[in-house]
Amino acid sequence: MVDKDSQWFKSRVGLDVKETPRDLSFCQYALANDRLMEVEDAKKDERFKSNLLVIADPHIRYYAGIPLIDPNGYALGALCVIDRIPRQLDETQKHILSLLRDEAVALIVNRKEREKYKESEQKLKAFFDNSQSHVYA
Repeated sequence: MVDKDSQWFKSRVGLDVKETPRDLSFCQYALANDRLMEVEDAKKDERFKSNLLVIADPHIRYYAGIPLIDPNGYALGALCVIDRIPRQLDETQKHILSLLRDEAVALIVNRKEREKYKESEQKLKAFFDNSQSHVYA
């Protein structure tokens, strides 16, 4: 997830870093697109070859990121894959990443909808609870 100052890794495997400054973030570039962004070798990419995350720990060489866009068009973050060696996704892997993106967006949207429903339900219950105290027989 990315805000104006930082990026946070909500889930990670093999990466000890929990947060980085946004200006070092690869995800900020992925969020500028509506499709997969792939950096096969960050040391050869003009945007990233002098990035502290490339030249120092965690020594990122590979990045693939796809934005998480909700149904209203808001970028929620990016689903990304990072590695310390150069690589390239094949078409099947790209498709799987797209499916994972769709599932992540659906989970986030459904959670927001459930929270909204729960809040409406609580307001309605409070209204009826208060209304019954004003009913006279």
